[in-house]
Amino acid sequence: MLKSAADNGIKSEGGLYTTDNNSARTETAQEARLLDDRLICAWTGHPHFRMIDSSRDFNAKTDRLLREIKSFLGIPEPIEIERKFLIKYPDTAALDAMPSCKRIDIEQIYISMPNGENARLRKRGADGSYICFLTKKRDVTPTKRIEIEKRLDGEEYNLLLSSAVSARKINKTRYCLSFESRYFEIDVFPFWSDKALLEIELLSEDEAFELPPFFEVIKEVTEDKRYSNHSLSY
Repeated sequence: MLKSAADNGIKSEGGLYTTDNNSARTETAQEARLLDDRLICAWTGHPHFRMIDSSRDFNAKTDRLLREIKSFLGIPEPIEIERKFLIKYPDTAALDAMPSCKRIDIEQIYISMPNGENARLRKRGADGSYICFLTKKRDVTPTKRIEIEKRLDGEEYNLLLSSAVSARKINKTRYCLSFESRYFEIDVFPFWSDKALLEIELLSEDEAFELPPFFEVIKEVTEDKRYSNHSLSY
């Protein structure tokens, strides 16, 4: 989780960013912004990356930070709130060239377990290095769900897969993009050459946001189950 001040920039000189009250802070506003940009690029692609912008006053910024921490820790419950959009197939070469975008390979397998539970196995990584997760979800509303996730080692992953009653798999390439203090995930599938899916995770169902202008949105599909990864799996 990253607490970002990237929007402070030059415009914050004499405002939120100052060296007057912190002797350990030696960077100018411009230097601080460059450091923030490097941190954002370094953390982009992490499965639980968050950005805290500086577009509001300090108390509001601190409140958002605490809300992000509580959401990640599952206080009071591990809630996931997402909006999903069907977009025209993106310029993947341009995404690969962006320092604030990381490409991740993902394999997801939806399994039915012997005890009757349904769950998702996920293997994600790049360049031959992967981490594995077991995830269980329960819908609260069309945009909100309770998500319980557990990290697995390779042996646990294979054991769960081998003991599954049934399994459906999907492979995809995910582009994790940090843009304008927002974090977006663009999923490209091998069976689509003209479209892709874009997701943004929010703190509340009514939180305002804007999508990057270089994506052409076809329509929102948050509530359309036909575009869930489970429905697209085989």
